[in-house]
Amino acid sequence: MVRASYYRIFIQEVGVDEDFRFLARDRDLDHILKDLPPGSTVRVYVIAANEGGEAAPSPMVSQVVAGDP
Repeated sequence: MVRASYYRIFIQEVGVDEDFRFLARDRDLDHILKDLPPGSTVRVYVIAANEGGEAAPSPMVSQVVAGDP
């Protein structure tokens, strides 16, 4: 099996973005989402890719952004 060499990250801020938008391309398996308003709901999905092409999109996840402690 050929592994992914990078990941394309897409995000949608519910009530702000009409559709998903490209956020970042990352080689790491984790990525920190920054500068999101506390209390907002975001949806995210990822597409793994390598020199052979792109995989199917991951399942979309939805999360409410936590506020300051």
